[in-house]
Amino acid sequence: MPAPIRAAALLPPPPSARRVASAATFGTATVLAGAAVASRVSELPSSDVVALDITGAVGNGPDTVHAAVELATEAGVVVLVAAVLWAAWRARGSVPAALGRLLAGGIGAVAAYAASEVLKVVAAQPRPCQELVALASDTCPPPGDWSLPSNHAVIAAGLATALVLAVPRWWLWLVPVAAAVLVTRVALGVHYPHDVLTGALLAVGVVTGSVLLLDGPAGRAVAAVAAHPRLGRVLRRDG
Repeated sequence: MPAPIRAAALLPPPPSARRVASAATFGTATVLAGAAVASRVSELPSSDVVALDITGAVGNGPDTVHAAVELATEAGVVVLVAAVLWAAWRARGSVPAALGRLLAGGIGAVAAYAASEVLKVVAAQPRPCQELVALASDTCPPPGDWSLPSNHAVIAAGLATALVLAVPRWWLWLVPVAAAVLVTRVALGVHYPHDVLTGALLAVGVVTGSVLLLDGPAGRAVAAVAAHPRLGRVLRRDG
């Protein structure tokens, strides 16, 4: 088996200082997510105004602009999924902590998505294109397809967070891609700004917490698979 120099450098084990910083991020994200939900409950008008402004800018432009926004909102998620697969592929043959970190982050992303589905039902908030006459359109999801939080925002922020924790130097392009997904969801009139903010903060908090809790166990699970005479082949560069 070739020496895993590059993969080990790609995903170094987190030092204790990073664990403390991650815990602080988790706590901060949880508090901010609660504040975002509270802002909606208190009926602050700012989110509606921002939604109208952003969506209006896209709606008043040519059809090509609207088509580009629709493409960007889905392409951003596809790019982030591809980045996770690429990072996992590059980490083959490395120390177990490498793929373990990605596995822990992936579990967090799935958990965040599940939590967002529950929160949608609890909040039962209509989408802006359902509530605001100025944003009504034929492409608006039907009533009962709730808005808070944005699933796209949860997926984009969750995958980006998992990747940043695993490959810190990628943050320079991961953050803009995830941010583009959030903005385009508002621009299409299917989400309020507080929808995407809540979804992003929920994802950051859950994924960071998952890495904190599962980094070690996930690494050991990957090591056990790597040690298997047959299953381990998929984790070796020479397999």
